[in-house]
Amino acid sequence: MSKKCTNCGTELKEKAKFCPVCGTAVPEEINEVVKPKIAGKKIAMAVVAGAVLVGGGFAVYGKISAKSSQQKEPVKVENSTKKDETAKTEQKEQEEPQKEETGSYRYQWMVQPEIEADQIYYGVDSGDSYNENHRQMINEYAIIEKDGLKGFIDSYGALRTKIEYQRIIAHGNVDAYSMKDQQGNKYALATSEDDVIMAYEDDSDEEAKVDENDFVEETDGLTDNIYWNGYYYYDGEVRNAHISDYADSRTSSFMPVQQSTEMLWSLSEWEKLDGKYALANNGELITDFIYDECGSCGNDELIAVCKDGKWGYINSTGKEVIPLQFDATWNRYSSDEINVENLDAEDGTEEFCYASSQGYIPLRQGDRWELCDTKGNIIIPFGEFDEILPVNMSKKCWVKKDGKWGVIKITDSVVTTNINEEWKQMYIDWVNEKIAEDPQMTFELLYVNEDKIPEIAAIGENMAVGTTLGTFSDDEVSEIKIDRNAAVYIQRGNILDNNGGSMDEYHDKIYAIYNGGWMPLVEGNYGIDPEVMTQYDENGDPVYKYEWQVEGYVEEEVSKEEYEQKRNELIDLNQAKSLSESGVSAEEIIQQIQNFK
Repeated sequence: MSKKCTNCGTELKEKAKFCPVCGTAVPEEINEVVKPKIAGKKIAMAVVAGAVLVGGGFAVYGKISAKSSQQKEPVKVENSTKKDETAKTEQKEQEEPQKEETGSYRYQWMVQPEIEADQIYYGVDSGDSYNENHRQMINEYAIIEKDGLKGFIDSYGALRTKIEYQRIIAHGNVDAYSMKDQQGNKYALATSEDDVIMAYEDDSDEEAKVDENDFVEETDGLTDNIYWNGYYYYDGEVRNAHISDYADSRTSSFMPVQQSTEMLWSLSEWEKLDGKYALANNGELITDFIYDECGSCGNDELIAVCKDGKWGYINSTGKEVIPLQFDATWNRYSSDEINVENLDAEDGTEEFCYASSQGYIPLRQGDRWELCDTKGNIIIPFGEFDEILPVNMSKKCWVKKDGKWGVIKITDSVVTTNINEEWKQMYIDWVNEKIAEDPQMTFELLYVNEDKIPEIAAIGENMAVGTTLGTFSDDEVSEIKIDRNAAVYIQRGNILDNNGGSMDEYHDKIYAIYNGGWMPLVEGNYGIDPEVMTQYDENGDPVYKYEWQVEGYVEEEVSKEEYEQKRNELIDLNQAKSLSESGVSAEEIIQQIQNFK
């Protein structure tokens, strides 16, 4: 009887080992022709059964197909027990929540989103040109508003003032503000001068007033200021509408201009210009008059432009970098230019668009916000935050998430966690520096302000060495030197009293943490007055002279009761926590820092 392939029925030569048609292996002895499908099932069942009987988990080599036979590749067959275990594992994975994958971020939290406010924003950065009067102030302080009242908050989340002011005005690039409270009292705040709040004084420049030698008999409220200029386009040139002898014709800036059909002789005439805007650079037009509104040049040579209700950004060559498909982002823009520096005026605000800052631009479409760079690359995509403010000089910006405000810092590259741990390495380096200075130094973590990062104390071994307090700043550990162990503080209340001294002289030096550094608030001193005859009372107790610092760092003499009242208004000693008598070793504090969560 001739041999036939058990798979396809092809007649085989007597000594054939494989079918020449389908490649199926030929059994050594075949006594009868078997139907291929039935034989295949029986062979597979026999293989699986054998595997189960032996105990499973090993590979069985079978002649499964022509391909496997020709390649002679082993085929792994799992037993039923392992299949059941795999099925249970897959079912368990489906029932249990999947582990969250590692994130990808271009920011890290500096202040967690825990601050409640109706709005946090920047004031108007008014410049010498009204063409440049559409830019937000950018520094480490923002205006915080709650229930219609305003105050200041720094980019570390610390309130710089109480939220009690009715109106706050920013003054250009000098980091100064004017404020008016509900009672009509006016104040000035200079953030570059230790944040001292002083009584407001009208320091208007008398030289800026229009006099009888000027070209007009009456002031228009704008032209009387020599520093205010309005540029426009007429007869093929960018010109200045200011009529003052002191006004120049600087036209080299990158700025928006409107067209005029005649020469203008005052800012009030310039203000009445109506029509489309173009962009000019170095006195030459780089776009046509096609824009309905324009912003001001940011520090990245970009200008926001609006057309048909949508905003985008144009660079100094006239190229559209950000397409005109976004909505206004700035809802605290002061539109009443003549009253922009008038504390008694009512706030006049409208929607506008932020100027770019530090290489970044917040963008909005409806309720969705994103942050991109000045090349149009997305840094923070839509959906991450409810609102994004401009980036400041420290690459930090206020963001709103789930209805609350916090501060993030933009990173130079993608990071896998948005939790800021930069402070840990800074503190560890700081500890090692202190140990190098004094091997007997001990350390303590304490919690002075309200952020999530602790402060640190390096405690000297004696009074001569003293104690150094450190707090995390952007690029360093900001520190102050105090008397050894002589400090009490309100935990997370952002107030610390260095109440040290000796038998004859004592002091209360009170600090808060603002803008990442220790800010001295006030100082009081008391001790024995060597100039008085009676230095001790009838009980033998010393008679102290008390002095308290008032405005301008001048000390005035007060009674003991007045001294304690003034101090207690700042810090309640009954609620205060004391710095430890001795801290822990450098090795232990480093371990605490590394394990801190």
